[in-house]
Amino acid sequence: MTHALQTAQAAALLENVPLGLVLFQKNGKIAWVNKWLLDKMGAGATAVTGLDELQLTAQYLRPSELGSRYYMAGDDPSAALLQLQSREFPLEGWDGSVWLLTDDTALAALNADNRQLRQQLERNETRDGLTGLMNRRSLMQALEAQVSRSRRYGNPLSVMSMQVVSVDSLTKGVTPVTDQVLLAISYFLRDQLRWVDLIGRTGDQEFLLVLPETDAADAKRLGDKINERLSSVSLPEAQGVKVDVSVDMRVAQWGKGDDMTRLMSKLEAG
Repeated sequence: MTHALQTAQAAALLENVPLGLVLFQKNGKIAWVNKWLLDKMGAGATAVTGLDELQLTAQYLRPSELGSRYYMAGDDPSAALLQLQSREFPLEGWDGSVWLLTDDTALAALNADNRQLRQQLERNETRDGLTGLMNRRSLMQALEAQVSRSRRYGNPLSVMSMQVVSVDSLTKGVTPVTDQVLLAISYFLRDQLRWVDLIGRTGDQEFLLVLPETDAADAKRLGDKINERLSSVSLPEAQGVKVDVSVDMRVAQWGKGDDMTRLMSKLEAG
């Protein structure tokens, strides 16, 4: 069974409920603002009574770019964290309008975190989580664009795969960590290749290089140089530790009429 609130109880509730309440008269002037909102705005009842909507927002509320949402006005940076969303609704027995303003600060912060997370996920979808190189999906998209370019203009294009076969420590008593070895290879490849070349990690211990404006002979010479220098590689997070990395390399050159699938088939065939 419910009980009807007494006038004094209802008034106390409306004054302190954690929502902003503003009563506008029929002429658009403020007749009443509850204590919760007055405290948020740092204003007294007499200061806001008689103001219209434009005056209220100009002096105490700062409109945001999100429709009917407002921040607290003022120079205090922390005040900008409070976000209010206004909703206008009719009130029986009142000729004017009523604003209900809810504190959406937590929701706004959550939305900002979600946007940041989505952006991070989008970045992660194109990059390998360990090395930061392009992952297979993004590298294949880039390769497809390079193949289209070669088909249009006839420019040379080669691809090179690198499969790590073995890793031997050159530092006595040290067993190299696989992740550190893969990071070392990724850093090394970034240093060795041109800015136009594309590098991706396409498997657990496999890398793929896309080499525009490069024929098979030049790609193989590059592979020989890489293979030679991989015989002594420093691990990035283990000072003084070097490893000898052996890799299986394959090279394929784009040929007239090849699409990306055909080019990759030629690479896999060796």
